[in-house]
Amino acid sequence: MKKVEIRWHSRAGQGAITASEALIQSIGTERHTQSFPEFGAEKRGAPVVVFTRISDDPLEAFYKVIKPNYVILFDMTLLNKGELLLEDVIEGLDESGTLIINAKEDFDLDFKGNVYRIDATGISMQEIGKNIPNVPMVAALLAISGIREKGQFAEYLKKALKSLPEKVLEGNLRAFDRAYNEIFKIR
Repeated sequence: MKKVEIRWHSRAGQGAITASEALIQSIGTERHTQSFPEFGAEKRGAPVVVFTRISDDPLEAFYKVIKPNYVILFDMTLLNKGELLLEDVIEGLDESGTLIINAKEDFDLDFKGNVYRIDATGISMQEIGKNIPNVPMVAALLAISGIREKGQFAEYLKKALKSLPEKVLEGNLRAFDRAYNEIFKIR
């Protein structure tokens, strides 16, 4: 895997920034990484876009991801005329790319590439009691992409969340494990 580019679409408060940062921090110095968000002065619930690059070679690009390998949509309600159109979400994603969507049921989209769904909201609500789907969404990405091995990221997650109450840590680990195994390929 020479270079991977990821674009995450979410609402503020759903953890896309944290998910991208956790992914690159789990990689450490093994590869060259970059993560940065794009948002205005919005508050919780407003649309957020996060860009991630992972490469074997030094990164020289410091602009938003234009041709992603993976696009991750945290919230289907973002797809409306007032916030985002599907064309905005899949922009630059070609037929070899992969779209991962947080959705409870199958859906039909006008996109010819790989499409997966994961009920990240349901998993996060059941395992941690809050609609913060970032851990399940990272798990889905890792299961599909192989960017990071499951055990390596789980170990990172244990260290990163060690200051949280045991109940929260265990809930996140369960959410990660479940999500890794509860992905559905739509096409």
